[in-house]
Amino acid sequence: MARSRGGLGLYPSSIDSFDRALSCEPNSDKIWYNRGRALLKLEQYEQALESFDRAVELKSDRYHTWYNRALAQAALEYVQPAIESLDRTVAIKPSCHYAWNYRGTLLNRLFKHHEAIKSFWCSLQYEVPNPNAWYGLAASYALMDNPTAAGIYLRQAMQTNPSIYTLKVLNDTSFDTVRDHPKVRGLLQD
Repeated sequence: MARSRGGLGLYPSSIDSFDRALSCEPNSDKIWYNRGRALLKLEQYEQALESFDRAVELKSDRYHTWYNRALAQAALEYVQPAIESLDRTVAIKPSCHYAWNYRGTLLNRLFKHHEAIKSFWCSLQYEVPNPNAWYGLAASYALMDNPTAAGIYLRQAMQTNPSIYTLKVLNDTSFDTVRDHPKVRGLLQD
């Protein structure tokens, strides 16, 4: 069996299974959701989005469907609609810390750094430790060319796994303007 990008090679056959199940239960939001998840793994974002759209038409109160819908939308560069899907996610489940984090990341892409910072702080209300939220705060301040604040929050993120967050900073364009500042460079050299 050929391996898919998803690793197991089972995703293409799972799409066939979901399609067969939908022929029997076309109004099952769970089948549409699972089909969308498999399509996300296959990087077939348009089809994944169609599946999630159908799932939310059938049952609009499942936060994980809205979250995965946002993933498909963002992959298609529909950033503002993805943020709106994340807004629905956290309206349904305010404690969904990873939705708050992703929302902040997407807001940074739209240069809405102050709103992004608020999202990362919301995430921190619901999950500790939460290095991704700390990293998001650091990236937000780096994008605002504030190396002191970026360094403070980057230090928090790096407490959990310094090697991962060092590598992220080295490869993340968000840090281009502050990477060589002593407050940030010192953390990368430790």
